[in-house]
Amino acid sequence: MSSISTATTRTSATSVLASRKTRESIDCKFRKHHQLIDLPLEINLKIYALLSIKDLQNYSLTNKYHNSKLKFKIFERIQTNWLNLFQFIREFNDYLKFVYKILIKNETNNIVNEWNTDLNNVFRNCYNLKILEIHLLNSSNCLKYQTINNNNNNITVLKLHTCSTNANFSLNHIKSFTKITSIILVNFNIFKEIEESGFEQQFCLSQLKALTLINCHWHWPFDLNYFNFHENHQKLEKLSLTYNADNSFIFGERFKDFLCNYKNNDLIELNITISGKNQSNNNLFPSLSLINVSNFQNLQKISLIGFKNNFNLNGFLEKIKENLINLKYLNLQLINNYEKNRIENKIEKFTDYPIFSILQRKLKTINIAFL
Repeated sequence: MSSISTATTRTSATSVLASRKTRESIDCKFRKHHQLIDLPLEINLKIYALLSIKDLQNYSLTNKYHNSKLKFKIFERIQTNWLNLFQFIREFNDYLKFVYKILIKNETNNIVNEWNTDLNNVFRNCYNLKILEIHLLNSSNCLKYQTINNNNNNITVLKLHTCSTNANFSLNHIKSFTKITSIILVNFNIFKEIEESGFEQQFCLSQLKALTLINCHWHWPFDLNYFNFHENHQKLEKLSLTYNADNSFIFGERFKDFLCNYKNNDLIELNITISGKNQSNNNLFPSLSLINVSNFQNLQKISLIGFKNNFNLNGFLEKIKENLINLKYLNLQLINNYEKNRIENKIEKFTDYPIFSILQRKLKTINIAFL
């Protein structure tokens, strides 16, 4: 009996050891052949998006294998200044094919650097470059004289930011960027140069789909229709305007004229935001009633923030129902020039509008609030 028990114990111990070795062998194989970098590309891209460039660099330094897999992500987005731009191109020539976006800052505050840099050399070496962001000290005029070969220039998104309070931008400045689909301009005065007379037929951004203006203003005879004006047909699909509440342009006639008369039936998305508070000028804020929604009959998304309500919300919603039959998303964040308790009463009332219930059933998303 004792010998049987001893044999059983030995068998059990042997089985446990064998099972442990099997698990260790499996774990070893998994650690050897199944690492984070071996996950499907879609999952890895989501993980990389959560990591800082510094974390990615540290991870790539663990070994050559990880370095080879991660270098495309490390060099995908580059931030530099005018002086270091070509040093980067010389020293990292083998990695330039991975560059997708470049941000150029003028950290030396020397305007000469903006005029003396040959962007064509950048485009020729970084042939997969699609997004270009430039921080300028003054106007965008320096781009006008760039001798850029269209075969080298594959930029589709151009963002220009000026540090000056009254810097000029003209469409003629970016005539070499013929493949642009999206433009973002920050703090510019947009104007039409004298020599641009008749340029509607000579030069146009025929592929432009999205335009974003942040604290930009324009004066007669310039009109936003000049962006992508091609064969009498406006093709712009997304328009976003953002202004600080203390920007004098939103209180002027040009902005009012834009709200009333700008027309684009190809527009799919319209976003206009007046951010911040300016209590002294609340009475002068543009009214919601100025916006003629019948000028955007194919609109699918509209977001209006910071407009004055004047208690005409019901009529505005009626116009949306009548004219925007394709609308799916509505976001209104409005200002009322009345005491808080009356605002609260108005919030309770507008949800009782029959038109509000109709739009709730029709739209995917509707959000109305008072600031």
